[in-house]
Amino acid sequence: MKQLLLSFAAIFALFMQAHAQSNAGIGTNTPDPSSILELQSSTQGMLVPRMTAAQRLAIATPANSLLVYDTDSMCFFYYKQPSATWVSLCNGGSGGNGPTGPTGPAGSNGMNGNNGISCWDLNGDGVQDPGEDINSDGFWNAQDCAGAAGPAGPTGPAGSNGTNGSNGLNCWDTNGDGVQDPGEDANGDGSWNSLDCAGATGPAGPAGATGAAGPAGATGPAGATGPTGADLNTHWTITGNGGTNAATNFVGTTDPNDLVVRTNNTEKMRVTSGGNVGINNPAPVNRLDVIGSAKILGDFINQEMTGARTNVLQNVAYNAGATALNGITSSITISDGSGVNNSGVFISAYCDVYAGGLTWSQNYGVAAYSVALQRAEDAGFTINLTTLGAASTIVGLKVSDYNNGAGATNGNYVATHGLAGNATVSLVDLNLTAGVTYYYRLVLTPLYINTPTAGNLSVYDRSISIIQVKR
Repeated sequence: MKQLLLSFAAIFALFMQAHAQSNAGIGTNTPDPSSILELQSSTQGMLVPRMTAAQRLAIATPANSLLVYDTDSMCFFYYKQPSATWVSLCNGGSGGNGPTGPTGPAGSNGMNGNNGISCWDLNGDGVQDPGEDINSDGFWNAQDCAGAAGPAGPTGPAGSNGTNGSNGLNCWDTNGDGVQDPGEDANGDGSWNSLDCAGATGPAGPAGATGAAGPAGATGPAGATGPTGADLNTHWTITGNGGTNAATNFVGTTDPNDLVVRTNNTEKMRVTSGGNVGINNPAPVNRLDVIGSAKILGDFINQEMTGARTNVLQNVAYNAGATALNGITSSITISDGSGVNNSGVFISAYCDVYAGGLTWSQNYGVAAYSVALQRAEDAGFTINLTTLGAASTIVGLKVSDYNNGAGATNGNYVATHGLAGNATVSLVDLNLTAGVTYYYRLVLTPLYINTPTAGNLSVYDRSISIIQVKR
C-alpha cells in the first residue's frame, strides 16, 4: 500500500510539473521545449504497443501517426492518414552499416505465447493456402496483407519554400562541367536526361525450366466456312474440278520435263517430254512401251487396214501373156520406216479362175496359170516394180483315147475338161520407207502343156487385203 501511494505521488508530481511547463520529461527535469514528452535513460527503452497484423488492421479509426509494433513482420508501423495506410518503417531508407557490435549473452528462453493469426491467413487455419498468397510471389507475409487503397485525403496547405540546395551533378554529365556535351547524349535523341544514364545491359540470365503443359482445352465449335481461296481454280482437287477449259486447263508440265504418275510412292507410268508413254517403264522409246502383260477388251485397230475385192468377170485370152487383174489394185502409206521398230504390211491376195472354153489341136493338153503379187511406188507400176511372190494352179485338161484311134492326129479324145482353180499369195512385206505410198496388184500369166489354139481363162472372184503392222 505504501508503494502504491509513492507511485501515485510520483505521477501526480510529474503531472503538476508537466502542467506547469506544457510538456513533460521522464528521466529529465528539463524536457526539450519543442517536445510534449521527452524520455531519457541509458538503461531502459520506450516500449510501444505490440500486436499482430490482424490486430493492427482491426484498430478502429486510427489517428494520424499512430505508432505500433507488428509482431508478424517484426516492424514498426505508423498510420498515415492522408493516404489511409499503415506505413512500415522497415521499408524506409537507411544509412551505411556500422561496425558489428559484440554478441551479447544469450537470454533465457521465454515462455511460448499463443500463436497469433497472420494477416495473410484469411481463414485463420494457419495453412498457407494458394489463395492467400495475394501478390503471387510464393511467400505468405505482410506484403499479402495490404488493404485496399483508401480515398485520397484533402490536400494540406502549402509549406513555405525551403532554401535552395547546391546544384547536384546530372547523371549524364560524365565530366561534371554542367555543359551538355555531344558525347554525353548517350542515346543520340538530342536530349540530355536520365535516358542517357542507363548502364550497359547485363548478361542474359539462364533460361528457366519449361513449365508443365496444361490440360487440353475443350474443342471449340467449328467455325464458318471461309471464302473460296484465290488459287482454287488453278489447281486440280481430289474431288474434281468444274468449269474447266481443255485449251488452257490440263494435267502435265509446261517445261521439257517428263510427267510421272505414282502409286504407293512408286512410279507406275511416265509420259516423256517427247510424247512416249511408258507403263512400268521409266525410259519408253516408243509411243507406248509396256513392261508386263497387256490385255485389250474390244476391237483393236492396229494402225491401218485396206484392200479391194471384185467378182466382175475378166477374160484373159489364152495367149495374152502376163496380165494385171483389174479392180483390186490397192495402196497404203507407211507410217514408220525401216529400223528396229519399223512398220511392215501383211498382204493376202486371192483369185479364182475357170478354163472351160479352150480349144486344143493336139491330142492332149494341160492349162494352168500363175498369179504373182507385185509392188511398186506408183499407180502405173513403173517405179521400183518388184514381184514379191506367186502361186499357180491347173484349170484345164484335154485327154485322148489312143485305144480307139488310128494315130496321133486321127485318134478320138475322151474329153476336154474345164476346171475352176483358185490361188492365194500371203506374205509380209518389210523394210519399207516411212512416208512412201506403196501399190500392190495381182498379175496372171497363162501356163500350158501344148498351147491351146483358142479360148480364154475366165477370172471370177479376186481380192487384195493389206494390213500395216509393227514388226
